[in-house]
Amino acid sequence: MNRIQEFWKFGNSHIVFQEMLDLVYPRHCVVCGNTLWGKYEKYLCVHCFYDLPLLDFQDYTMKNEIGKVFWGRCNFEFCWGWMEYRSGSKTSDIIKELKYKGNPEIAHYLGTVMGESLIDLEYLKSHEVVLIPVPMSPEKRKKRGYNQTEEIAKGISKICGYEIQADLLERTVMRDSQTRMNRVSRFENMQGVFRFNSSEFQTRFDHKENLVDTSLLLIIVDDIITTGATIETCYHAINDNLKVKIGVCSLGLTNK
Repeated sequence: MNRIQEFWKFGNSHIVFQEMLDLVYPRHCVVCGNTLWGKYEKYLCVHCFYDLPLLDFQDYTMKNEIGKVFWGRCNFEFCWGWMEYRSGSKTSDIIKELKYKGNPEIAHYLGTVMGESLIDLEYLKSHEVVLIPVPMSPEKRKKRGYNQTEEIAKGISKICGYEIQADLLERTVMRDSQTRMNRVSRFENMQGVFRFNSSEFQTRFDHKENLVDTSLLLIIVDDIITTGATIETCYHAINDNLKVKIGVCSLGLTNK
């Protein structure tokens, strides 16, 4: 499925009603501000959607661009990302909209778009996939009103039917923003932040501590991967308590 086909497929709901509604309450592209019309466009106009720098959907190994971020740090069974994130670009506008402008619907929508690519991967069809959104501190979640990684996971799940376990990882410490930190500072800032609540899975699998040989695949879901410090901390919080296949899936990967 190419980009235009993918875009049109997801803009194809509520056809007549949406076109009539657009005449009264016009919607606008979150990137360029142009008017969106009916079944063809949702949150992004077709031009902005087509211009997004998408990653290789078929490559999910540690050899791809996301996998390389974690070389020598994590042993992921599955690495996948949707687009390349560039500061000051269209992708930057999208992330700002879903993280800081109170628009969780965009995160959910982009999750469904991601799901349409993930559902075609043969590797995932042979696994029991469980999505684990990167958790947000209770204070930040209360302030924002939602966790964008959960919304992305819900969108993926809507298409693929994957289970979501938002409580398996718990954020126990509130840390400073990492926006202006380098790789080392980010890693140090994330130490001891997450706790893995493994009891639910141990009960499901007769309290086994090693589930590597089962079909279970836990996929950590994030919005943007920059240095990978957050994902690395999540990985070790899981791997230190439960031996299981772990993957990572992100909406975006920062262009360095």
